[in-house]
Amino acid sequence: MDDTLFQIEHYKVELGAIVFYTAVYFLSRVLSPLLVKAYSSFDLAKKVEWDSRVVSNLNAAIVTLGSLYAVCFYSNDWTDNPYGAPNIYSKFFISVILGYFLYDLVLVLMYRDLWGFSTIAHHVIGLITYGSGKFSGSCHYILSVWLLTEATTPFVNQRWFFDVLNKKSSTLYIFNGLAMALGFLLIRTLVVPYYTISALFQYELGLQYVRRSILNTAIFGEIGICSLNAYWTFLIWKGLIKAVKSMSAKSAKPAKQA
Repeated sequence: MDDTLFQIEHYKVELGAIVFYTAVYFLSRVLSPLLVKAYSSFDLAKKVEWDSRVVSNLNAAIVTLGSLYAVCFYSNDWTDNPYGAPNIYSKFFISVILGYFLYDLVLVLMYRDLWGFSTIAHHVIGLITYGSGKFSGSCHYILSVWLLTEATTPFVNQRWFFDVLNKKSSTLYIFNGLAMALGFLLIRTLVVPYYTISALFQYELGLQYVRRSILNTAIFGEIGICSLNAYWTFLIWKGLIKAVKSMSAKSAKPAKQA
């Protein structure tokens, strides 16, 4: 693989990501009415959220595939020291997610309809945690593994797309909901936290490679993101169980006599 792209000075990657995602946002504003008939009937708030979710899906694909490559093909760099040894791929994709967080946080603050405590908290925690890791060159294994949780984001966005397109009764909506619930449970609350918390539990080892302030920031980020993900997972499964009970009740009702 040609590594030239991934060796760009990393403040340029953040700026490039902001420009790229902003351009995609406005491109969605142009293309969506041509591809989705219902888009033209949306009010401004709904159009803004639609376009922001298109960008969110693209970012999720980029950082998930990029971090997966970094973790799978450079795992030997982190076998003995999960706190150091950043590689060009982990640096690059951590910079990309920082650019995305900055772009999206500005968008959320500009449009009040996108506001939400959990969204703003998620972005602020992400900026602090990934920013400290990027500038210190530390904890790249932990941060790269956390990027894998973005694999669940498209299911969240697709659920919203189905909702605004009035397709909640479709089979695809049901399968997407199941995939979202399983993804949050397995990826965001079980598998990824297991690997990252296991690394952070080696606190004394970490202090040999990382400043205490950086390590404590990583722990702060871990607690914050794990708490948000556990909260979101609870809401998703609560909604799923409610939907299943509702469907069961409807199917159990006897058919009306003619």
